[in-house]
Amino acid sequence: MPEAENAASIPQTKSHLRRHYGFLRILIALPIFFIGAFLLISQSPKPRITSPLVNNALPLDASLAIDFSWPVSRNLDFKISPNVEGELSFESAWFKDRMVTQAVFTPDFTWDPNVKYEITLTNVKNAIPGRQVGQTHTLNFSTLPNLKITSVQPAQTEIISADTNWQINFDRAQSKFEEYTFQLSPSLDFSAEKLPNNSGYVIRPSQLLAQGQKYALKAFQTEKKYVFNTQEVASMSEQNLVVNDVWQVRQPPGVTKVYPTGTNIPLNANLEIDFSESFAKEILLANLTIEPALAGNWSSQDGKAYIFIPEELKSATTYTVKVKAGTKTLAGGFLAEDVVYQFSTIEPVKIISSTPKNGDKGIAVGSTLKFTFNQPVDHKNAESKFKITPAISGDFSWTENTLNFKPKSPLNFSLNYSIIFASGILAPAGLNSVIQEVINFTTEVSVTRLAVPFHRQEHKLSCEIATLVMALRYRGIDISEQPIIDAIGFDPTPKKNGVWGNPNIAFVGDIDGQQPETGYGVYWEPIAKASLKYRNARAFTNGKLTDITSEVKKGNPVIVWGTAGTGRRIDWKTKTGENIIAITGEHTRIVIGFVGSVENPSKIITLDPLYGEKNFTQSAFLYNWSLLGNSGVVVE
Repeated sequence: MPEAENAASIPQTKSHLRRHYGFLRILIALPIFFIGAFLLISQSPKPRITSPLVNNALPLDASLAIDFSWPVSRNLDFKISPNVEGELSFESAWFKDRMVTQAVFTPDFTWDPNVKYEITLTNVKNAIPGRQVGQTHTLNFSTLPNLKITSVQPAQTEIISADTNWQINFDRAQSKFEEYTFQLSPSLDFSAEKLPNNSGYVIRPSQLLAQGQKYALKAFQTEKKYVFNTQEVASMSEQNLVVNDVWQVRQPPGVTKVYPTGTNIPLNANLEIDFSESFAKEILLANLTIEPALAGNWSSQDGKAYIFIPEELKSATTYTVKVKAGTKTLAGGFLAEDVVYQFSTIEPVKIISSTPKNGDKGIAVGSTLKFTFNQPVDHKNAESKFKITPAISGDFSWTENTLNFKPKSPLNFSLNYSIIFASGILAPAGLNSVIQEVINFTTEVSVTRLAVPFHRQEHKLSCEIATLVMALRYRGIDISEQPIIDAIGFDPTPKKNGVWGNPNIAFVGDIDGQQPETGYGVYWEPIAKASLKYRNARAFTNGKLTDITSEVKKGNPVIVWGTAGTGRRIDWKTKTGENIIAITGEHTRIVIGFVGSVENPSKIITLDPLYGEKNFTQSAFLYNWSLLGNSGVVVE
């Protein structure tokens, strides 16, 4: 039954074939398996930094993420230089976190800015165990640098205006890692306002800057570090000076010309003010006033030179033009102070100054009289209006608007003079005088003085001898005190029981003694006698004041007796019984001059051998001189 047998063998053949094919699949799969396993085991993970960077730099508050090209063993070694304390953690995206593909380093504190770091990864192996050799990889990154100031406006080269604000611009938005403070010098209050997007600051002074002043702006940067992922400040750096610039503020605008000024301004005059900088017309006129008010029109071609054409100026009127301080120019300057000037319009002729002035006293008798008018006048006409009382002749001359009158002979001493200018003095370009002007003055008092040289007495009580030395030296005789002392001699009578020497004969007492205890002095007769050896002289007593002044007027000095103290009487007797009139402080002076007339001088000028020049009123001199009988010596 061949057919039956064939039919039975068919299933056996199919089974055999299935076994044969399964074996073949295994033979085919094994190489693939081994190749795949080899590939898995042999992969070497390659690291790269995958943290988000800003301008190719790591932000200071970012963790450092390192991704591997293949799952990596956690047993790798991580080192960062410069050293940073922190924590390394691993993350995985394969097989439910079983296969590590990322290492993340989180520092304890935020990174330092602008630092180049180097990461060294050693023992980097495939996460699948095998007979691998650990690899070493080096990665580098830099942290974001500090915020930088890219510009400060205005530029230092600019001359700034008084209302300037400063703008400081950063290279990027300011973060929490930088803090800025500012300082203006000279010190000035200001505000520091942040620009939009924290891209800088605007420094706004609270008041206008001083014109012409230099200002320095300083900016200081402080760096901050934080505890990572918190707002807690870990440390702050010292302040770093990042801006230190100086600007010159524009000089204040000024006035270069004003017109008119002074007096006697014509009634058809125009007003002009010229400034060093231009003003907007509406701004200037809002700050300009004229008092009394004037109608008219202001005009300007360049904003600097302004001209005002008034409709009418009033005569004999003083106008005040004022521009207020603070008026701003187109260039940003402002007037530092009020601009004020005045002018007075023309008025009738009058005298505005004179020498002498009305009421002056003591005018020198040789003076030229001068009278200044407020405007040009007709010279001959003005001279014809002049009159002086008491009448004296003289010559007229002119210096611009000043009339000079020089008397042909000196004025009299101590005399009242009156000068009258009648009204109607002609003014060729103005208004004639309408009033009579009167000037009264008094001439000087006559002063007579002799050039007697001063000599200080050489002994405590040698005043009489010293005054004679001065008189003789005035007469050209070079002499000292001793020859005169020798010529006078001393009265040796001791002072006892009201008896003493006779000063009418010789010197009484010790010339270096104490008056009136041990020394006294000498009277006029012995002094005149001693003088006769050198120069004619005469003694006198019971004299009159005119006896002295007339002698001085002749050029003769007069020695007079009086007191340098109280002048209390201390009379005594001589040993022959003669009564001596004496006073405490007995003293002599030499009369060298007087003020006023010979008959009635107001002052007497003396040389005191102790104190130099000493002046007496007439009454004081007469009292002092009378204490010893109006006595003296004239040295001729």
